[in-house]
Amino acid sequence: MIELWGRTLSFLSPGLLPLLPAAVLLLAWAYFRRGSGKRVIVASLLLLQNFRRPAESRKKFVPPKRFFLDLALLACLLLAAAGLFLRNSAEKIAILIDNSLSMAAAAQSGGRSRFDLALDAAKARAASLPGTFQVFQSAPALTQIDKAGLSASEAADSLRKIEVKYAPDNLEQSVVKLLGDPSLDRIIVVSDRKPAQMPPFAEPKLEFPALGDGQLTSQNLAVGEVAFDRSSPDGGGRLAADLVSHAGVKSSIALKVFGLIAEAGDWSLIEKRELEIAPQGRKRLTFNELSPEYAAFKVELEVAAPSPTFKVNSLKEDDVAYISLATSDKKALLVSEVNPKALGLDKLAAWSFDWIKPNEFLEKSRKEAPGLTDSYSFALFHQFTPPRSHNLNSIILAPKANSDFFKVISPTSKATVTSWSDEHPLLSYLNMPLLQPANALPLESTSFLRSLIDTNEGALLLAGVHEERKNAVYGFELLPFEGRKTPLSSILLLNALKWAGESSLELGFQRTGSLLKFGSRPDELRYVPSGPRLVLPEDSSALVVEAPGVIGAAYSSKPVDLRAFNFFDDMESNTQFENPLTVSPPQLSAVQASEDDRPWIRELALAALVFLLLELLLFMILPNLRAGRSGRTA
Repeated sequence: MIELWGRTLSFLSPGLLPLLPAAVLLLAWAYFRRGSGKRVIVASLLLLQNFRRPAESRKKFVPPKRFFLDLALLACLLLAAAGLFLRNSAEKIAILIDNSLSMAAAAQSGGRSRFDLALDAAKARAASLPGTFQVFQSAPALTQIDKAGLSASEAADSLRKIEVKYAPDNLEQSVVKLLGDPSLDRIIVVSDRKPAQMPPFAEPKLEFPALGDGQLTSQNLAVGEVAFDRSSPDGGGRLAADLVSHAGVKSSIALKVFGLIAEAGDWSLIEKRELEIAPQGRKRLTFNELSPEYAAFKVELEVAAPSPTFKVNSLKEDDVAYISLATSDKKALLVSEVNPKALGLDKLAAWSFDWIKPNEFLEKSRKEAPGLTDSYSFALFHQFTPPRSHNLNSIILAPKANSDFFKVISPTSKATVTSWSDEHPLLSYLNMPLLQPANALPLESTSFLRSLIDTNEGALLLAGVHEERKNAVYGFELLPFEGRKTPLSSILLLNALKWAGESSLELGFQRTGSLLKFGSRPDELRYVPSGPRLVLPEDSSALVVEAPGVIGAAYSSKPVDLRAFNFFDDMESNTQFENPLTVSPPQLSAVQASEDDRPWIRELALAALVFLLLELLLFMILPNLRAGRSGRTA
């Protein structure tokens, strides 16, 4: 590489550069030897007159004009073949800001939030480095703020545009994506998380500046999952709320429940309870016989009596949760290595799926975390056999291991359906002879499960009820959900969701970041009772909701429609302990090079073409034209 006027000159194939001087020497030798060896008969007098001059000219090489055109043409072709690469020598630096909810927590000292400290650290690091900057935020997805090639002061302006989001950090995926960008020389990640040990492949490129004095851990209390059961005979219902402590001491809490009557348009206090919660504890509270006149509820937490050992509830944003009886989507748990979107489950508008991986499910099951199961209508286990200890209605798809309730026989591609149970709701609206799974896992029941689909190789569907819990096991794959593209498997999956999810327990809210949809466009949309207005896109009757609360949709011809939105993520609320970041190896992405960073092959090829055309014009076309004109004159 060569530094030239603030730019770096390099080549993609530098091994071809030694050919350039060799080609120049070869061209000079060809011109030097041009015309020798040809006999010409001339008069003796003419020979004597010109003898001295040619003899002297043979001693040194005086190239003609055409030599320089050929030299330029040859140089252009060789430089293009070597991949001449000219780029700005300044470092290209990415600044990635973690703007997930945990960054809103107050730091241990000084009272400032982690996010404030992150912005200060990012600005200070940018000011100390020469180079150009790109600014990114990690939540809810990796997003670039403004253009690339920013100065340090412009990067500071871009950082001011970032806000904390009600979303998980998405930091692992963001870091891997930036590491895979070959155009970046350095990546500065500003977060409350960092790797326990930096992997060697990331060490030269990745850095994590400290936030403030580095003392970030703090104590926090949160309202976890909430659920509503409106099966009461009087039309009222029962509200359940989980309280979560991420503190090292016992904490005194006051929990308030408010109700909202749509027409009244204000929150009314229904009940207040004071209680204590153990260090790192969880507690579920139930509020019964709630009046049917309320259309929405708010659960709010406050520290009843701050103690010398518990001074700061560091994250206020997770101290409140909302429920709306008009929010009809139900909540299920997906246990899989693959996320809900990749499995097509985001297309099911009536269901909201929380996703955890099998190892995480096993760990939480061993700890018997109450929020793991009590808040879900059922669990969908994809290519995973759960332990017997959980207390959820279950759908198990394509299990890979045996259970206490069934055995998995050897996989086969030759299973043919021989009989089935038409009367069972799992097999409604189906033409069973069409079922021919390519990769079947025949099953054998060892307990209460009975076979609903039999084949020549064994059962393909087992189902039953045990201790008031429904269980269905499918010996073939139903995912990804593709709707009409795969009608048979789609109907089977919808039947399973309906059967396992039949319950009076409703989610009562949507997650922040999800789409708020309406059958008809409302006249006005705002957070109630007195929050900001929301603007629907002109060509849509839906929008993405980013903040928790109850949103009221007002219509001229019907009552106000109230929709609740919440965000709770245990990892984001846990501000007491550090959550180490795992940095995975990147896959290099095909990044389009900028004007300064791409090889100059096109320009060099065009220059070579110009030199070639110029040579043809000056030394072939014009001489021939002159010769023709002279012949006609003679």
